[in-house]
Amino acid sequence: MDIKKVVYLGNRVASYKVLYTNPQYSIIKTLTFKDSALQRFLDNENQSYELISELDREYVIHILINLSFDMLVVNGCPFILPASHLKSQGKVLLNTHPSYLPYLRGKRPINGTLLYNYPLGATTHFISDEIDGGNIIYQEKVELTPDLDMGLCYHISFSLEETVLKKH
Repeated sequence: MDIKKVVYLGNRVASYKVLYTNPQYSIIKTLTFKDSALQRFLDNENQSYELISELDREYVIHILINLSFDMLVVNGCPFILPASHLKSQGKVLLNTHPSYLPYLRGKRPINGTLLYNYPLGATTHFISDEIDGGNIIYQEKVELTPDLDMGLCYHISFSLEETVLKKH
């Protein structure tokens, strides 16, 4: 079996676990944010990681350009990465996004689900230079019902991220 070297960049646990528990992936570097759910999980699991901030975009790009890996998985990263600068032969760049794209791109998409009555869901897509605009690999959606509040929408979308990443 060909084990893929993965870099994980983000702050949520469910999608990290998809990679962490699958023997076909070896997470060679994890970049996460201070006080995130992922940082707490990694501390409990005694897993190594590097803390970054929303201001570390150029530093993260430098790491990714100089690191040898097969796949980058981004989930909950507050800044845009320049895909055209990061791509090299054979590298796969994926983002798992907590909305049913093309609706609600960007940093805080779930709020718009109720505000604009857009579909609730999650999407895994290839990273491009356009914000959440790369080709869609897989997505799931859930119909809105009157009993959904913002907290439940967040919970459902974050749970669906695990499902859509598994389908890549």
